[in-house]
Amino acid sequence: MTQTASSTVGRTPRVGEKAPNFELPMGRQEGTYKARLFNLHEACKSGPVVVAFFPGTFTKTCAKEMACFTSDWNRYASLGAQFIGVSVDSVPNQKAWAEKHGYTVPFASDLRGRVLREWDLVWESWWGPVYKRATFIIDRGGVVRYASVLASVDLEPDYTEIQAALRGL
Repeated sequence: MTQTASSTVGRTPRVGEKAPNFELPMGRQEGTYKARLFNLHEACKSGPVVVAFFPGTFTKTCAKEMACFTSDWNRYASLGAQFIGVSVDSVPNQKAWAEKHGYTVPFASDLRGRVLREWDLVWESWWGPVYKRATFIIDRGGVVRYASVLASVDLEPDYTEIQAALRGL
């Protein structure tokens, strides 16, 4: 039996390792929601990237998490950081969610779950496989400088710890 690429499971990257690259469709609030492709390694060339994987739009903890990243974004930007939130939701779903809550941080859609499996961040929820709540900081060279995979999707990331890691770059 052969294994298809879509069912292959990788390994979660660790601090000090090169982050696996990914390219996903995304939208960004810029007056209008414009779809384009987000390439992790290309983005890193402009400065560190905070990658926040989250289970799904229209969920309570994810809403609180993205509200925090949005409201505190000036702190992250002052540290030279960029941001991408990644879920298995579609771009139109992410757009509706962002508009409903006023999020200005960008999201990328891993609708087919390719990155979900490649980074081994699968959480089997009652509605299907989604991301574990995980946050990574990837530096200009594409190397993981911070990694946090939470034990429960009901927990929020430690925003102070993320900002401290960015200051340390």
